[in-house]
Amino acid sequence: MEYNWGQKIEGKESFIEELKKMKSVKASELIIDQILSHGKEGATNGIIKMKDGKKYAFSDFYMFQGAKGVKIKAITSYCIKI
Repeated sequence: MEYNWGQKIEGKESFIEELKKMKSVKASELIIDQILSHGKEGATNGIIKMKDGKKYAFSDFYMFQGAKGVKIKAITSYCIKI
């Protein structure tokens, strides 16, 4: 089963439901190329290798409630098959 990556998710409960759906999608390796953090913002990018051999490049951008990064206000993620 392949997960539908191209959608907008709003709200904590909707995000939790989507995470539950992703349980069947298994990665074999996670390669993080960069992690950046400054003030209320953070970002990371890298490669996800799946157990079925598929590879995805990803970028995640985080907006935190405050500069200490305790609570996430928003996440924007991009994922493309390579």
